[in-house]
Amino acid sequence: MKNHGAVQPSLRIAGLSENGLTALSEARARLRLDGTEVIDLSEGSPDFAPSNTIREALANACKRPDVHGYSAVQGLPSLRSAFLEHLQKRGSDVTNVECIIGAGSKELIGHLSQALLGHGDVVLVPALAYPFYRAAAQYAGAEVIVYPLTDDGNYLPELSRVPDEILSRTKLIWLNTPHNPTGAVLPADFLQDLIHFCRARQIVVACDLAYSDITFERDFAPAPLACGDRSSQFVIEVHSLSKNINIAGWRVGFLVGDPTIVSYVAQSRTVFGGGSFVPIQLACRFALDHFTLLASEVRETYRARADSVVRRLEKAEVCCVRPRGSFYIWAATPDGGCDVAFSKSLLDKTRVLVTPGSAFGTAGRGWIRLSLTRPPEILDKAIDRLVEFCADHSVRPKDAIVNDV
Repeated sequence: MKNHGAVQPSLRIAGLSENGLTALSEARARLRLDGTEVIDLSEGSPDFAPSNTIREALANACKRPDVHGYSAVQGLPSLRSAFLEHLQKRGSDVTNVECIIGAGSKELIGHLSQALLGHGDVVLVPALAYPFYRAAAQYAGAEVIVYPLTDDGNYLPELSRVPDEILSRTKLIWLNTPHNPTGAVLPADFLQDLIHFCRARQIVVACDLAYSDITFERDFAPAPLACGDRSSQFVIEVHSLSKNINIAGWRVGFLVGDPTIVSYVAQSRTVFGGGSFVPIQLACRFALDHFTLLASEVRETYRARADSVVRRLEKAEVCCVRPRGSFYIWAATPDGGCDVAFSKSLLDKTRVLVTPGSAFGTAGRGWIRLSLTRPPEILDKAIDRLVEFCADHSVRPKDAIVNDV
């Protein structure tokens, strides 16, 4: 029956849950319209330009007259092969995997959810997680259940605490390493055991590796396809060049793993997607040939920023987690108070915008996420304001997170 009032959204859109990130985006937009100067530490968008060599490669590719038409949905074969070679150099077995290219990792996460999930399926997401895992699963009609993370500051998945009744209905589990928002990195032996646990129950392990090369204790994070028997069965990795070599606006991601699952995602992209701009793919092919140098420059930039911010917060006795990777700092609010109210008051009084921890799940209550994607002098100014804002509050140590299943 038609509603003769305002046009209503579909049930899919109406069923999507709101999160703190949406409210932040609206607040940021209002302030920018007003011309208010705000130091935005909520965004995960790199603040410095990509390497000159990558930009030159893109410019040269654009000059070719034969690269401006439609391209294959799966991506250029030469780029896909180059990325598999890149993974092979890192210990992955790529003899029985498939790879497709998408418009960034977020799009591929959405297509994976559409291709695999439906009503009656259960998806497990971490107690602290990038909100899009939940949104993509809900949009596909699946049921989302949160799994707990360890409270020792390592933020390891605790699937042993998930009831068997839930595991028996679970089709897919999301992992994220390095972890947004905490900066935790999953060890290789842990990944191996978790994959074995899930494979025995026919649960697809989907690992988001968007920050794979922004790691501070090693050059890159351990990945599922390089762990244990290195089998791709029931395993999918989602990669991105956006953060690792600083080309976020180019929208380039890779989905790699179980050939059957990748074929389903390719079918979804054929219906709802399209091939990426060929010059961008050619420039990324060039970047993979120089990846070690390009990624190390980005990594060292964020390492220096992380060290500086953590050192200053610790000196001011603001409780925070030293990240092992990513470009975020996970910090506690004074006395574990409401993160949403704290973030709003901080913005109102100091014009510093941070992300409330509860945007990543109820386990994030009492925490905030700071992005390191601002120049050092701007970060220093923001931390000055944050520390001063907290000066009249006592900041007590607290458990890393609170978990509920």
